[in-house]
Formats: sequence, structure tokens, C-alpha cells
Amino acid sequence: MASVIDKASTFPSPPALPVVGHLHHIIRQGLIGYLLHAGRDFPEGIFKLKFGSRVGLFVTDPDLVAELCDETRFRKMPGPGLRVVRRFAGDGLFTAFSEEENWGKAHRILLPAFSQRAMKGYFDMMLEVADQLVAKWSRLSGPLHARFDRGRGLRAPL
Repeated sequence: MASVIDKASTFPSPPALPVVGHLHHIIRQGLIGYLLHAGRDFPEGIFKLKFGSRVGLFVTDPDLVAELCDETRFRKMPGPGLRVVRRFAGDGLFTAFSEEENWGKAHRILLPAFSQRAMKGYFDMMLEVADQLVAKWSRLSGPLHARFDRGRGLRAPL
């Protein structure tokens, strides 16, 4: 059976530039803006974009998304970096393969925390933290380095 990567050339794609692919669109429109624009151009619900030498597949059709999220067809395989960590940390949630018992245990323990109901419960807290960060940034003068503030609102008052 051919993998999705092997079939990548068959998925539709907007015109791309040599070498940079679609990066020039993202620089102009931002990633989300360009994804929304490109998604409207492909009613099939799937398209690919090139980012330099890398190819990304994007799915917008709800039925295709549901199929991709079907856990019975999911297999977890840690990448090379996590395989190094596995040597000294053992087989845990991030380092185990999906057929290993410890991955199943960790997955079942964490699953309720990421359910739709749980996510709805986190919304107010996340909104409050986002509001605090925006207020903090509004008070600052000089350059804003937002990436350094991610998560700090959860650990300490602003």
C-alpha cells in the first residue's frame, strides 16, 4: 500500500515558485490567511503546499478530517529525537510506540483532559490569560517579543 507521502504528487496545489514553493504567499498573507484562501480554491477538501523542499498536506473537508482522526487507523511512531530520549527515559506517552502497553495507559489517563467537554472548561481560563498578555503588551514600550511570553501568564502574575 502506498503511503500518503508517496501519493503527494496527485493532490491538487496552487501554482508555486521554484525553490520557495508557496512561502512567498505566506509572507504576504500570513499562514492562516493563506490557508483560508487556498482552502476555498480546492472544494475537494484536500490540497498540498510546498515550503521550500517540504510538502504539507492540508485537509478542509469535515468527512476527510473525521477519517484522518479515526483512532483505529492511528499508529504512533516516535521520531528519531524521541527515540534517543527513549533510551534513557523509557517508553512513556511521547516515547512509546502505539502497540506498547505504557503508551496505551498514558493515553487513556490523559484522554479525558482533552475531550471536547474538558476543552470547553479551559476556554475561560485561556481567554483570561490571553487578555492579561495583551494588557501587559499594551503597557510595554519598545519592541515586543511575544514568543518569550507564551505560557508565562500561567506561572506568574503579570
